[in-house]
Amino acid sequence: MINQMVNAFLSGVKADGWGTALYTNNDYRENIFCAVTIETWPIWLADYAGAPDISCFMQQTGSTGKVSGISGNVDMNTCFKDFSAQSNTPTPAPVVPKPTTIPTAVTAIYRVRTVKHGWLSPVTDLKDYAGYQDSPITDVSVRVTAGSVKYRVHVKGGGWLSYVTGYDINDTNNGFAGNGSAIDAIEVYYNTPSGIRPLRRAKYRVAPVNGDYFSWQYDDETSQGMDGYAGNFGHSIGKLQIAIE
Repeated sequence: MINQMVNAFLSGVKADGWGTALYTNNDYRENIFCAVTIETWPIWLADYAGAPDISCFMQQTGSTGKVSGISGNVDMNTCFKDFSAQSNTPTPAPVVPKPTTIPTAVTAIYRVRTVKHGWLSPVTDLKDYAGYQDSPITDVSVRVTAGSVKYRVHVKGGGWLSYVTGYDINDTNNGFAGNGSAIDAIEVYYNTPSGIRPLRRAKYRVAPVNGDYFSWQYDDETSQGMDGYAGNFGHSIGKLQIAIE
């Protein structure tokens, strides 16, 4: 139950765009938290004896430190990661995770509507792309075979529309993202169900009309050159690809 609560809370925090980390000590690490939980989240480890026993981005080294201007004891920490010019999401030192569960494949099914051709047939993962003859895409509908997705689109010359979670081209409220106008960006976020580990992400990219594909985007991440969405404002999207990895 503790593992389920921790993973549910941290997944919710991550979904809202905040940096996440698991603060723990060696007792809880060894006797409470399972390997999947430890390997999923960046670790802030309370370990007062020498170097940390596992890879972590932060080590609390004591609780009786002294700092000028503060009365009483102060927790002392050593940070192993430089955040000065990076995302605020903690990243642990590289480790080779040990497989603890059998990976379960998750399939993305999606379709688009274009200015010239209306709704096109569904596409599965990266077997093809959604779009046709570089006609601007106006609406997108996405579903997955396990877990759930939320997604939204940015209208060219306008702004972001509301998130949707459904997959039904006849449901104008929550079945697809779009309002019939050309879109120039899309954001897709995948929520991994509790029965699937390790955690998965939506991997997606777009190509502008008559242009080459932009770089891959993962969920709404903004590290390693990603913008949190796929697309380029002011340039209509002509092709879309989505997978869950």
